[in-house]
Amino acid sequence: MSDVVVRTAGRLLVIDDRDRVLMINEELDSGRPYWLIPGGGVEAGESPRLAAVRETFEETGLRLRVADDAPVVRTERRQWSFGGITYDQTNHFFAVRVSAGLEPSPAQLTDLEQATFRGFGWWHPDDVDASGEQFYPAEIAELVRAVVAAA
Repeated sequence: MSDVVVRTAGRLLVIDDRDRVLMINEELDSGRPYWLIPGGGVEAGESPRLAAVRETFEETGLRLRVADDAPVVRTERRQWSFGGITYDQTNHFFAVRVSAGLEPSPAQLTDLEQATFRGFGWWHPDDVDASGEQFYPAEIAELVRAVVAAA
């Protein structure tokens, strides 16, 4: 078993004007498909907000701007394993609204991300609730509804 990597991450809820959230479909080590929002670890000199924007570009090709004073819409700490590495990660979630019709395309996936990447999907909270798919965060439908209601 590897040592635990402690890190901070930024994640971005990209929500279109139809109230759908952009999600990445990956295949877990277990072989089960999994949907998650873009984001990843903070690099030297970055804030969680900047990491969320950078990671979203790398994973989706979308160049988005999140205001400097954008609030964190959720913070959580979780421990998880991926590619043989265990992470103890504090995630800071931000949200940005976009127009419908954006076509994501990976820009700079790591080798590990390339191996697990299956595609993208725009998910409305009602569709999340009705599906049997696995999502991260598991409460994505409620989180999107809360962000939309607060706008």
